[in-house]
Amino acid sequence: DVLRGMERMAESGDLWEQLASEFEQLTQVLEVEGRRTELLVRLGEIYEGRLSRPDRAIDSLLAALAIDTENRTVLKALRRLYRAVEQNEPLLDVTRKLAVLARRPLEARELWTAVGTLCEDQGDHEGMLEATRKVLELAPSDEAASERLMDLLLDLGKFDELAERLQEQAKETVSPEKT
Repeated sequence: DVLRGMERMAESGDLWEQLASEFEQLTQVLEVEGRRTELLVRLGEIYEGRLSRPDRAIDSLLAALAIDTENRTVLKALRRLYRAVEQNEPLLDVTRKLAVLARRPLEARELWTAVGTLCEDQGDHEGMLEATRKVLELAPSDEAASERLMDLLLDLGKFDELAERLQEQAKETVSPEKT
């Protein structure tokens, strides 16, 4: 593969800036979207790992995401970078997208929990409520999420839903010792 050869040459002569510039130009002329996406991802890796330029890495990955909006590899890389540069708003957006696209329930649960934490950090109670509901959909027996949901419903004045949840819990209680 020509690109791998170019990378080997860059490594032997520490020519990463030049390689990044060449890759940037190639992304402009490649017509096959899949190849362009791959190249943009590789460019992001070079900017992040070889050139310590997270801003440029993010730009490359966002360009890849514009081509393939559900590319989990790109979303995971963006999540890692946004966390590293402490950009919480885009981190929240990317984490939410990953949670929606999660393939396994455990992964989805972990991501929705992270969404809830990020929303809490930003003071977004509605976002926390959405994330907590998602966690409970995935793990109905999660007591911590259930308690968090009750607290959020109370804090947000959603008394009808709170009453419904309390009634459901009362029905599920088998013995008075559990109340």
